[in-house]
Amino acid sequence: MEKTSASYGPFWTDFSHTFWIVPTYGINKPYTATDKRQYAWRAGSSHTGGAQALLGDGAVRFLSENIDQTTLNSITSTRGGEVIGEF
Repeated sequence: MEKTSASYGPFWTDFSHTFWIVPTYGINKPYTATDKRQYAWRAGSSHTGGAQALLGDGAVRFLSENIDQTTLNSITSTRGGEVIGEF
């Protein structure tokens, strides 16, 4: 997935100024309707339909770009305590 700038991560082992993602931006969502590249703070992948994610328990899961936003917010929360079903 092409980013709008090489300065905008997150990329593996890249500690640029955008080394985190904002879950509310979704997965593989384009910058604008006319600019299909990824912008800063968005989770993106070259995988069709979603992205691989490393979870806090060490599991790696494929997250669909169509994942329910509430579920995505819950699995990326640092607060804990959210009840999450299958995703």
